[in-house]
Amino acid sequence: AEGKRVEKSYRDFYAKYSGEKGASDVITLTAEQIMGDNFVEKSDNAQLTIADVGGESGVLNWENQEGSFSFKVDVPQAGTYSVYMNYYVPDSSNTGDVQFEMDINGECQYPTAGRITLPKIWVNEAASDTGIDMDTRGNDIRPGQTAFAKWQTQPLKDIDGLYGTPLIFYFEQGENIVTISSEKAQFAIKDFNLYQYQEPGDYEAPSSSDLSASSGQTILLEGELADEKSDRTLFPTSDMHSYVTS
Repeated sequence: AEGKRVEKSYRDFYAKYSGEKGASDVITLTAEQIMGDNFVEKSDNAQLTIADVGGESGVLNWENQEGSFSFKVDVPQAGTYSVYMNYYVPDSSNTGDVQFEMDINGECQYPTAGRITLPKIWVNEAASDTGIDMDTRGNDIRPGQTAFAKWQTQPLKDIDGLYGTPLIFYFEQGENIVTISSEKAQFAIKDFNLYQYQEPGDYEAPSSSDLSASSGQTILLEGELADEKSDRTLFPTSDMHSYVTS
């Protein structure tokens, strides 16, 4: 599709617009603003309410999996912004990850913006005190993975993994219309935020004097007993081939 800010790939979009940054201050819309003064319209099949979800009150609850809705975002300076959302996927959701398209002023600015993905949280199914059950022969039994409902704050990222930094979107100065449409929704939104991503500083290794001055105890964390995971394919497995595994 062709449009004012539409490119054939995120690579092309990034090359063209990444140097045109917008305002530095974070622009936040709460769920009540999205469904209140900033609300534009929704499709008939989108079941949207303001409700109490996951211990938070006054959030936008998308109760079904499909539809679309639009809201206004006022931007003081034209340019690119990244987006992060505070969201919650309920236990009742039978989707995998939440996936949606986000259009700016009626345009899907690049193909990746048509399949933005918000991950669920996954945990090992309940097991024995050791965290991993065994069969009658002493072999580890791989635990199943179950979704865990929890509020998360996540930036919108490149689902293909080609870019390690959050996606950027171009917003015009003044009023913009954001449209979110999905067939894999069923989640809640606490807030919607535009911001400028800052690269983390370079790692600085501690000096030998820093290390010698430190004290404490060794803490052993077993990788297979991770508290939370971003994908159900991250499961513990047994490896008896090396003496260094526990």
